[in-house]
Amino acid sequence: MVNSNFENAAVLVSLIEALREHGHCGNTHIQKSMFFIQEISEFEDPYPFVLYKHGPYSFTLKEDLSAFLSYRFLDIAIPDNSTVQYSNGPQADMLKQKFWGKAKRYEACINFVAEKLGPKDVRHLEKLSTALFFLNHRPMKEEEIARKIHELKPHISLEDAENSIKLAKELLLEGKNYNPLSS
Repeated sequence: MVNSNFENAAVLVSLIEALREHGHCGNTHIQKSMFFIQEISEFEDPYPFVLYKHGPYSFTLKEDLSAFLSYRFLDIAIPDNSTVQYSNGPQADMLKQKFWGKAKRYEACINFVAEKLGPKDVRHLEKLSTALFFLNHRPMKEEEIARKIHELKPHISLEDAENSIKLAKELLLEGKNYNPLSS
């Protein structure tokens, strides 16, 4: 594993700590939170995201989560018939000692995203992250984006899509204050 992967592992360890502090820390929360972090900041060595079943998704991030579990940087639990929840594994402290620089640079952004997204349910995360995906990656008017979201995901009403676009824009704007590379 190259240093950038270890640095990303340290970022994920930091993100997981923050998500656990503010709410949920399952696969969906990690995926959507990392997407928001990358969209807010000028994240170095970003994960590639595609629009998938429940919004932006990175297959590379999924692979890294599995690898980081095998390295014991991360651990998982399934509490009382719930979904998988991540936590730091027994090797997380060693990782922090050696590769904490990148995580430290993004700490304010990570905490901002975890505070905003950690308490939300997965349906809300799908709406918000899909809205942000279209805002940043598809040059369209907001009305067109709302219609496209509703067309691709009929379970999201046009009104919910419009509200999600508004909230995603607000989070993006507020989050720019936490971009470590814009100071």
